[in-house]
Amino acid sequence: MKKTRESQKRHRSGSQQRLEKGSKSRQLCPRCQHVLSLASIKHIDCPKGSEELECSECRASLEFSYETAVEIKEVIFIDLPKTKLKKPYDELSREVLERKDASATKKNCPVCRKVVPVAVIEFADLPKGNDIVNCPTCNADLEVYYKASFQVTEIEVTGVAGDGNFACPECETEMELDWQEIETKEGEIEYECDECGAELEVSWSDWGAELGAELAGEGSRSTGRPGNQRSRNSGGGNVISCGRCENDVSVDDDGDEIKCETCGATLEISRSSSGTIEDVETHAPDLELACPECDDDFTIDGNDIEEVSGHIEYKCEGCDSELGISWSKWGEDTEVDVIEPGEEEDEEDEDDDDV
Repeated sequence: MKKTRESQKRHRSGSQQRLEKGSKSRQLCPRCQHVLSLASIKHIDCPKGSEELECSECRASLEFSYETAVEIKEVIFIDLPKTKLKKPYDELSREVLERKDASATKKNCPVCRKVVPVAVIEFADLPKGNDIVNCPTCNADLEVYYKASFQVTEIEVTGVAGDGNFACPECETEMELDWQEIETKEGEIEYECDECGAELEVSWSDWGAELGAELAGEGSRSTGRPGNQRSRNSGGGNVISCGRCENDVSVDDDGDEIKCETCGATLEISRSSSGTIEDVETHAPDLELACPECDDDFTIDGNDIEEVSGHIEYKCEGCDSELGISWSKWGEDTEVDVIEPGEEEDEEDEDDDDV
């Protein structure tokens, strides 16, 4: 889609917000810069993970990645599985439980006295919680109490409110506005219709949830056919209506010919002795085409192209083939197809009348 301002060609870097590792700053929505509330996050993966949430301001769907920080505060012995141990199972279990302060330690396993690594915790509750784990050294069943927090490392926009679709009011072609162009809650942007070339003003509200388009300079869009006669000031000049596409065309006070930028027609202006416009004749450019069957050139009267896009049938005078002619952008783009080839004339046998 062709756009008419340079900023429409750039990729908005704010669609993905990367943060310094361990950043403790406020987290902002990459789209609207609204402060995000992460209080709803109660459970996290360890040692890292991602979560989804919706921005309460612009309703963008966000995905943020994080790294988890877990600190083990207390380890309690629960049981010791029956495995091949140096001491009998019941004796060792009783010894651990009877050991002074051994049943509850700060960070060490009460059985093997090794430090219990935080890696044994796969999922954590916020801001604190407890979990049943196995000691990676002696396989003892332990209950671990911990504190947990997380640091956001990246926030990305995965979806927005509204589909960004709108129709050109001139030719009704469906188009889509990239959500990254919507940088404010309300606003407008200039577009050029890639079908008919009309200059449009696309406006939105509620961060693009509501979207509409109108011809540039029209103000409020009328419900009638685009291009109906309207009267407005155009820098001191006159405004006339193109007889082909009915779009408004601004002309100088003394201008007698102008080209319609929408459909390419030439408008010849007749004026009175006082300079008042009395008549406007429209001359549409002819289509110069070639038959794909016999390569003969032929011309289609431009005044027969009455719509921004369409299709007509034509019979080639060179080979009698039935042709289908399709066009868009008021004939700027054309395509010629053979519907039915012409009948080839058989070579006549030479008459042997000399006998």
